[in-house]
Amino acid sequence: MKILHLLTKGLTKIEKWICLMALGAMFLVGALEVLSRNILGKSFYWSQEIIIIMLVWEVFMGAAFIFNSSKLISVDMLYEKFSERGQKVLDIIGNIIIIIVSMIVLYFGWSYMLMQVDLKTTALHITQSIYTIPMLISAASMTIEAIRRLIESIIKIQPREAV
Repeated sequence: MKILHLLTKGLTKIEKWICLMALGAMFLVGALEVLSRNILGKSFYWSQEIIIIMLVWEVFMGAAFIFNSSKLISVDMLYEKFSERGQKVLDIIGNIIIIIVSMIVLYFGWSYMLMQVDLKTTALHITQSIYTIPMLISAASMTIEAIRRLIESIIKIQPREAV
């Protein structure tokens, strides 16, 4: 359990830094493009591709970061109406659903990424799998965190033995 907690904590830090770097890169490339277009009258043909790649990384790493750091917005009116044991059961069901969906995303995402490996992007001529890799990282990270939460929920629902 501690290993999963340390792993997700480390992944969350990495995801946060990837988000910050992607946002910074998008800003710098976008500013450079605007300045170049307005001052030199020329546009970089690769700037849009870099911004889109960074946006994809930002979205998927941001989703994993928010999920793993438990900063999701939630409406829990119905959840609060359940007893503590009922809430734990709902937590277990929710985490199982997240694990199943993440595993499906990993399976089909991996297949899709393998199809993209030989295809090159238009401007930078790098592999198109650069668009799929963050989705796989995000799904794997969310799966690990959901497994950790599931184990934690199951442990808490078990009745304690009399001492």
